[in-house]
Amino acid sequence: MPSVARIPRVVVPVCIVHGTADDVVPVENAETLVAALGSRAAYPALYVPAGHNDIEPTHGPQFVAYLKHFLEYTANVAAPPYRRDVQE
Repeated sequence: MPSVARIPRVVVPVCIVHGTADDVVPVENAETLVAALGSRAAYPALYVPAGHNDIEPTHGPQFVAYLKHFLEYTANVAAPPYRRDVQE
């Protein structure tokens, strides 16, 4: 998983949402990313009992509320300037 190799260099808040019943990308991939973020994973991941492409239709209100809170979090604690992508 290339994301695991790059995630330690990410310097912006990270939002991870994953379905626990995903049969395409195992939930362990999301858990591995969260673990690789360490203390920078200040915003908790959202895990819902959903598959690969059905989080929004099956958990829409929860998903939207989570995204809203994440955006509020980033607006309040992610003080600019920060790079949009990753550290070199």
